[in-house]
Amino acid sequence: MPGLLEETRSVLHWLATELSPDTYVNLMDQYHPAHKAEMDPRFSEINRRISSPEFWQALAYAEEAGGEVWPAQALSFGKTLPIRASWRGLDRTLA
Repeated sequence: MPGLLEETRSVLHWLATELSPDTYVNLMDQYHPAHKAEMDPRFSEINRRISSPEFWQALAYAEEAGGEVWPAQALSFGKTLPIRASWRGLDRTLA
């Protein structure tokens, strides 16, 4: 969620330590404010899409929690492939 990186960090840490470090987590950059988040002033902090730095920081927090970051494109027929992840024009190579 936009602006809630520390909460993201806490949830990822909890999943890794309390549930299992082998838990699959899908971190997505697709959040889009709608309905009350878009119109109600009480939800102004999430009335925007996440930024590139927020998304990459969430991925870093997943790695920090002990997870391996594998965007869906990285898995192909049971083989791990080095991929180039692109997010709103910001490219990073993930291996």
